[in-house]
Amino acid sequence: MRVICWLIMLFSVLFVNAQVDYTSEWRDLFSYNQVLALDKSPSSFYALTENAVFSYDYGSSEIQKISSVNGLSGGNTSAINYDEANQVLAIGYDTGLLELVSSNGSVKKIVDIEISDISLEKAINSIVSYNNNLLLALEFGIVVYDLLSLEFGDTYFIGENSTSVNVTDVLIQNDKIYATSSDGVYIANLNDNLNDSSNWVKYSDGIYSNLTNFNDKVYLTKDKILYEILSDNSLVAKVTLSSNIIDTSNSELNIVLATSKQAFVYDVDFSLIASSNSTSYNFGSVVLNNTIVYLGTESAGVVSNSISSINDFEEIAPVGPVSNKLFSITVHEKDVWCVYGGIAPWFAPLNNKKGISHFNGTDWVEILYGDPNGVDKAQDLLHVTVDPENSNKVYVSSWAQVIGDVDDTDGGGVLVIEDNQYLDFWNAVNTNLGINEGLTNITLPDLLTYTSTRIYGTKFDNEGNMWVLNSGVSDGSGFFKKRTKEGVWTSHVSENQGKEYTHLEIDLQGNIWAGSRNTGLHVYNESLSEKISMVGESQGIPNDNVRCLAVGLDNNVWIGTASGLVLFSDVDNVFESDVVYPEPVIIDGADGASKLLDGLVINDIKVDGAGNVWFATGSGGVLQTDATGKNTLRGFNIDNSPLPSNNVLSIGIDNESGEVYFGTQNGIVSYNAGVIGYGDELTDVYAYPNPVLKNHSKVTIVGKGSNLPEGTNIKILDVAGSLVYESNALAEQSEYGGKFVWDKRNLAGAKVASGVYIVLLYNADGQQTSSTKIAIVN
Repeated sequence: MRVICWLIMLFSVLFVNAQVDYTSEWRDLFSYNQVLALDKSPSSFYALTENAVFSYDYGSSEIQKISSVNGLSGGNTSAINYDEANQVLAIGYDTGLLELVSSNGSVKKIVDIEISDISLEKAINSIVSYNNNLLLALEFGIVVYDLLSLEFGDTYFIGENSTSVNVTDVLIQNDKIYATSSDGVYIANLNDNLNDSSNWVKYSDGIYSNLTNFNDKVYLTKDKILYEILSDNSLVAKVTLSSNIIDTSNSELNIVLATSKQAFVYDVDFSLIASSNSTSYNFGSVVLNNTIVYLGTESAGVVSNSISSINDFEEIAPVGPVSNKLFSITVHEKDVWCVYGGIAPWFAPLNNKKGISHFNGTDWVEILYGDPNGVDKAQDLLHVTVDPENSNKVYVSSWAQVIGDVDDTDGGGVLVIEDNQYLDFWNAVNTNLGINEGLTNITLPDLLTYTSTRIYGTKFDNEGNMWVLNSGVSDGSGFFKKRTKEGVWTSHVSENQGKEYTHLEIDLQGNIWAGSRNTGLHVYNESLSEKISMVGESQGIPNDNVRCLAVGLDNNVWIGTASGLVLFSDVDNVFESDVVYPEPVIIDGADGASKLLDGLVINDIKVDGAGNVWFATGSGGVLQTDATGKNTLRGFNIDNSPLPSNNVLSIGIDNESGEVYFGTQNGIVSYNAGVIGYGDELTDVYAYPNPVLKNHSKVTIVGKGSNLPEGTNIKILDVAGSLVYESNALAEQSEYGGKFVWDKRNLAGAKVASGVYIVLLYNADGQQTSSTKIAIVN
């Protein structure tokens, strides 16, 4: 046992380190609605959510977020504790990771338990403060962490013969240490050798939790009953409720027992003085501060009420999307649209009933499942497409399924939303969208028939027609559907019917590209009445599960599959017999040549305003390359960024601001990449900051009212007219798109001297010019 303790102490010297604060370039767009646990300080409460924390100041009502952007890991949280004596917030994770947030906001990550082989199951179930120590209740026992020395102390295996026990909570009171577990209640005298498991006595079998000290007595819970632990360590029932008790909290005068639907407040004599009767929330935790009850919920953050008016709930949470469990995001200028999916790996509907979250740049708006006008059956929402002529109007793909026959309100299709309100619902009843019919596999042996209109990829072409990928059609009508601006629907390509299709893109020549679950890549041109499929490695597709597509500014098509990436560069000849099939991007490195993202799951690909390409992978985070893919510009993962997971599902880019959004399996973060789209014409320009001081490493030149056009030539001269620097707004010369960023170095790479510099700009034809001046003070 002492060997384990010394190993942990050694690890603590090596692995306690401060985390990076990313707030200057990143922001989180997490959902803080699902609260797992609560703790309190004299001035605030702290709410533990799925991968972050928020605090609420009792006096000012100020809410503050603490997330991966502030230095937390972003992983799956499991426990929280505020140590008042040391003003430290401790956060525990299901991996055994422990993080400490100090009063100045710095974060220390302690990975000793996480990386040790002490147990396969290492979740921190509870954290308790005692005498400048943290007692960690873990799935294998109890670990002590010293907040003063920042070292681990003893590890207690309290089961018989020092075996592991899943400890759910710990409390020290009157020279005794109490531990609840999934195997009963364990009690030991604090002055005995706690490393000797024989000093831990089990007094009752069963699953216990929620130890608390109220009125100088120790209480705990099991199922529906609150027990008092008597002086002889026996248990006596004090309160029995009709539902299981999930958490407790107390002040000097009162104790609150929370079930999943109600809160019950008792005085010191255990007389019931108040109980809530609202069923609108599902509770998971509670803290009591004087006479105010704070309840953590599954979907509304924290709700508060006073004991005297316990049914008057006020919701408290940072603004954010409805959930972190998203399926995809769509970004158009400042607007971010989130949907939460519902699709199995074999592409069966999952009956997911979450609605749509819309961030308009300032506020979040929730378009909830169950809204009026017959859209309550629009389940399994997979993708949002913004109307190119009306940014307030979007089209949402639904992969829903209904038992029996479809009507005009259910079974999947395309949901039309305008100004965040329901407008229309297109499906097999009111359009020519096809249906998928079959037998359920969830009601065996009593099989039922289902009907489903399965829509995933949608896209507008340059003429304003909307193209829709209609999966699983069984009537021969074709899996490409087109809706004109006038509302006329037509069907195209009857081959490969009954299959499942994923992403849809349209290249600069009007060719329509479709990925599929297991039939490779399909390309269609309506005006030529031509269609081609590319299947298997012999035709350049490393995996016939084509998950995503993107068209570069050069009209090359990026193809992401379930096991790798390829690039199609022969778009001019796509329908010719001698077409050159997609090929991997080969990168020359120190260890030889390799394929870009070889073997990785590619979930999404987006091209920014400068033509750079962003790749979302299933296990490696995010990669940004130039337009060729051969030069890596940035790489983000959980170790070097606030990404809360390396499984990045979706990317969205705001080409007006340069902000890039990453939707992961644990929520959304965004990065200010500073890349903006190209403008149409060269206008007046300005530089910022100006003057450029010594502490400014870069200066930016951008147009007034319009971004720099592609191909703009930029010359920087000194006052004598000598050329100091020259570049062009081209993908191969600038990673920032429609703006120019200068690092204050000349053509030789040396820093320029203080002085005034003249910037001359010419459009690609040399017909338009613009200029500005920059003052540099070193």
